Amino acid sequence: MGHPEPFKLDYVSIGNQECWMLYYRGNYQKFYSAIKSAYPDINIISSCDRPTISPSNPADLYDVHVYTSSTNMFSKASMFDNTPRGAPKAIVSEYAVTGNDAGKGTLVAALAEAAFLIGLERNSDVVEMASCAPLFVNDNDRRWSPDAIVFNSGQHYGCPNYWMLHFFKESSGATLHPTAIQVSSYDQLVASAITWQNAKDKSTYLRIKVVNFGNQAVDLNISVVELATGVKKSGSKQTVLTSSSPLDENSFQQPEKVGARRTESVGSACSGLYITDNCVCVCMHACRWRQCRAQWRTRGSRWALPWGRTPSPRLTCCWSRASMTACKTVN
Repeated sequence: MGHPEPFKLDYVSIGNQECWMLYYRGNYQKFYSAIKSAYPDINIISSCDRPTISPSNPADLYDVHVYTSSTNMFSKASMFDNTPRGAPKAIVSEYAVTGNDAGKGTLVAALAEAAFLIGLERNSDVVEMASCAPLFVNDNDRRWSPDAIVFNSGQHYGCPNYWMLHFFKESSGATLHPTAIQVSSYDQLVASAITWQNAKDKSTYLRIKVVNFGNQAVDLNISVVELATGVKKSGSKQTVLTSSSPLDENSFQQPEKVGARRTESVGSACSGLYITDNCVCVCMHACRWRQCRAQWRTRGSRWALPWGRTPSPRLTCCWSRASMTACKTVN
């Protein structure tokens, strides 16, 4: 047992959901002082919320747990929008859709969590990291639902939220761009846009993510402002996570009933994008990196944040249906 050689440790959490307990804060301060004295570079995580942290009750980060229904989780895409900027940052160490619509891992739960994660992406200057809870479950000893990966002695499968997380795996180190959805009568869409460099081919891509949490398909007219000359007009890819019912789940018998489907070469980043109901859609376009970078520099100095936010061009998603269109340029 144990680790025979010294290893690097960046974070230590003191307690877990214990801020309300009688002796927690007093004991926390003792642990904080002792750890900081011996290891000043280690980041200490408090179980208490941000408003309770002060010079007399210090912390480098604070732990946030979010367990709620799918509808409420979707609404929490804006949870950190008004959080004061600056330390301490949040670590969302546990999040999951729970309740009747969560089942053992439904599509609608994955959609709500995707919207929530887009909100964390957007607020990556005040959110250090996030992790779903829990990751694995043994189907023969299931004590919690839902989970991301289900296994038994001979099989395994990923739940819809496992496949959804693939849409976010390039977010680390990416550049996040401001987005705006111009819709007056439909509030079930959440979108984000990043540019990131593929480690394999060293090319830079514009990646647009859209969550449609509602039961209505929409057509999006995507307009890239100030970045358009840096985006190639062909060779794009569209990946969609959806199913015939929002309550669909995967199983050992149907491990990919809800899974990601990819389509190659769906057109330009500025063309229309059809978003089916109850889905997560990712559209990725190759980017002429040198042109994009030069345009960013004209907007002022850049600064580095955990997931790579930077002053950058804006993306406008314009919703239209039949003869109805709602769209305006974002300055």
